[in-house]
Amino acid sequence: MKLTDDIKDKLERLSVLSIEFLDRQWSHGALAGNPGEMERLRTIVWENLWRGRIDPHDLDWNPDPPAPELIAKGLLYIHELLTRGIWEDFKKELKYWKATSGPTIAPPGFEGLEQYGFISKDVNLKIKFPGEFMPVRCSVEGGTIHFFRSTVDAIPAFLDLLQGLPLDHLHFCGNVECDRFIVQTTGHARKFCSAKCQSVQFQRIKRDTDREAFNRYHRENYHQRKELEKRQALKKMKGGKAQGTNT
Repeated sequence: MKLTDDIKDKLERLSVLSIEFLDRQWSHGALAGNPGEMERLRTIVWENLWRGRIDPHDLDWNPDPPAPELIAKGLLYIHELLTRGIWEDFKKELKYWKATSGPTIAPPGFEGLEQYGFISKDVNLKIKFPGEFMPVRCSVEGGTIHFFRSTVDAIPAFLDLLQGLPLDHLHFCGNVECDRFIVQTTGHARKFCSAKCQSVQFQRIKRDTDREAFNRYHRENYHQRKELEKRQALKKMKGGKAQGTNT
């Protein structure tokens, strides 16, 4: 499947948004006490979610005067609205879809249509709001009504970001103890979120399929590690002696 520039852009935006914002956690105090981190997160959300969809002067998003406590509160509200509201449930359904998806086999007489797929899956996701209601700020300026809609527009902006993304570019880390969400932004599929997770999972497979080979690998690795530690300690000791002689 050849990706359009629009889909490539969406994949890159979702990758940044999920890694830097959606799949992280902060307390209000820690965030309010770190202006640099707040500004970084605001830039990430603005560039990868909003894309001009809201009034930049929205008082919930950009309070005046810019009080750190209010900025942190606004960021954490958007974070909870997106993650608990839809993101976590969407990832569960995505995982199920990928686990139950397989190659499509076209019936006789319809060969060549496999690329379009015949199996569709759908689910009703229930969007949950933080608290009992969603606040929407409204003001009157110069006799004109004006709504600040950052709270309301967060969900449709996020749905527009997910709309049309190819299933085979959305993955979960192959390390069963990690399971981190991964967005494939290039032509090369990523099965693991890091080299560490890849090593852990391969060792787990080796342990489960060939216990003796697993034990032998770790015995050899243990001796190699101890030898390396011994050499490093000896080198450090020699370096200390040389420094003492020079002084």
